[in-house]
Amino acid sequence: MNPRVLGAMGDDISREMYQKRVAYGNGEQEAIESIVNLVWGGVELLTFMQKNQGYLYVFGAGMIGQDLVETWDWKYAFQGFIDNDKEKQGKSIKGIPIMALEELGEKREKAAIIIMNKFYHQEIAEQLEKEGFCKEQIFNFGELYRKLNKAQYFDLKELEIVDGEMFVDCGVLDGETSLNLLEKYGNKIKKIWMFEPDKKNIPKVKNNFKDQKVEYEIIEKGVWSSVTTLKFQSLGNGCSGIDGRGEEKIETISLDEALYGCGPTFIKMDIEGAELEAIKGAEMIIRKYQPKLAISIYHKLEDIEEIPKLLLEYNPSYKFYIRHYSLMSSETILYAL
Repeated sequence: MNPRVLGAMGDDISREMYQKRVAYGNGEQEAIESIVNLVWGGVELLTFMQKNQGYLYVFGAGMIGQDLVETWDWKYAFQGFIDNDKEKQGKSIKGIPIMALEELGEKREKAAIIIMNKFYHQEIAEQLEKEGFCKEQIFNFGELYRKLNKAQYFDLKELEIVDGEMFVDCGVLDGETSLNLLEKYGNKIKKIWMFEPDKKNIPKVKNNFKDQKVEYEIIEKGVWSSVTTLKFQSLGNGCSGIDGRGEEKIETISLDEALYGCGPTFIKMDIEGAELEAIKGAEMIIRKYQPKLAISIYHKLEDIEEIPKLLLEYNPSYKFYIRHYSLMSSETILYAL
């Protein structure tokens, strides 16, 4: 743990988050409980899982359902995934079966179901209630997911959005983060630069921004420490990223190369483990403009220490805040203000 980084934390929550995230990176799995306890719905989820130990099922065998199991399987035994997708039923994930709801049979009386679907969580909740499950048997994470997702990058009270903001969205996916920013502060945003190397996502971004009045620019490149070509795993979702095992190649660019002289005021990075390299490529911008930063620090275990350490080298006056936006191990954000 870096004393200088710890000393740069702006409040007690951030200090605790930093210490627990470092501990988690060092293999102390129980540290994630302290982090999740500080998040909306965290206490409720942990209470639900503890109360129903031995009867837990996850409704939704997608990415966030798997993330939940991977985060908590060291403490809680999950009996199965439930999914309405017939193509998934009958398969398994890490030895945990994927089943249809009706396959629960006599186990349904004690089954405790965590809904892990961000788009159809309400429909699933209604399905369960129609099938006779009581509310005490259901934890609807989908509702919380949308709330946390909306707050991510922008809910910190110390973060001041001012008139004329020049926002840089690194890892734009479908543009949701930038759209959330516009929904909350639209009249204050002067321009948005959106970096997205996954060709599968570009049509989504263009469609979502076709009626937006803000000035914006889509840069179809990855953000890195230099201009180069790297292997890339294209999945068309939030897990796409630079990967030496990837079958595709993408062009990358540094923010200093792309935006130096443009005066960006707020930079967000969620680029699947490329954050440290991207920060190296933004050294001149950080030194000159001292922009507000919101950086994902959970993709690599070492990021919690290496990223704030590097930022203090570039701008010793930064004050750090750390917040967490999920009930799993993902979505920890470092704010530098």
